[in-house]
Amino acid sequence: MDKEEIRKKLKNNFLKRLIFRIDFSGMMDADVEKFIQNIRPRILESGYTVLKEEFGNNVNVNVLSPKNIETSNEITKIYVFNSKHGKELKISKSFVIFEIDIERNKTLFSSYTPLISYIIEELKAMEFVQFDRIGLRKINVCILLNKRKLNQYFKDKVLCRFDDESSVTQVADELYAEDYKVNFNRRFQEGTILEEGNTKVVYQILLDIDSYMDDNEKVDQNIRENDSSEILKKLNDIIYDIYIESLDSLFIDKLVINSFDDDEIRGVTKNV
Repeated sequence: MDKEEIRKKLKNNFLKRLIFRIDFSGMMDADVEKFIQNIRPRILESGYTVLKEEFGNNVNVNVLSPKNIETSNEITKIYVFNSKHGKELKISKSFVIFEIDIERNKTLFSSYTPLISYIIEELKAMEFVQFDRIGLRKINVCILLNKRKLNQYFKDKVLCRFDDESSVTQVADELYAEDYKVNFNRRFQEGTILEEGNTKVVYQILLDIDSYMDDNEKVDQNIRENDSSEILKKLNDIIYDIYIESLDSLFIDKLVINSFDDDEIRGVTKNV
């Protein structure tokens, strides 16, 4: 099967968190309050029923890639919207962040793009706003019971484990796809879990993929000249391609089956 055919057939996943972030400049405190007033009804319609205020800066909020974002010690007000089921939206005068607990919400990114696109379009209508960065991050986590079977799930190149006795392996790459960049971080870590009253040695596998654009001029031009939904689709497609390229075909064959059945792995859940 090619990647698009696999995509249509996938029934299961091990995605745990989804984070979208867009950074911008040109807003004043009064501007962001007016912006919140305009978009609050749409946010409420999307299931975000709790609103609170925090004070912070780009250092202590959930930054996708700190080395690529200029941080500031200026304390700023952050409006935090929460749903009842693990969805959070943060808005300040310099960023918007969506963070989704996928285990408690819908799996597909397309479920969230209407609200994200709406907010981007509303930002585009604001005077003086300059877009600086846009990015999407997906964090996939599963647990293997037998490290000897690692290559039945993930390709050799993903974790590059030269020492089979090592309890931790971490690999990081910075990749490029046209005007987009990707931080691809992987980790193999030995640990223990308690299952049915017994302690078991297990192996956590993390695939952390962050696709983004951070060239200020190109980001602003791209967002203003293109439909935001197309940009979001591009970010997601880049992540999908890397994700699928990381999986062994035997694992993919199991993920496309409606009822996933594999006693050697934990953390795989059904797409919803």
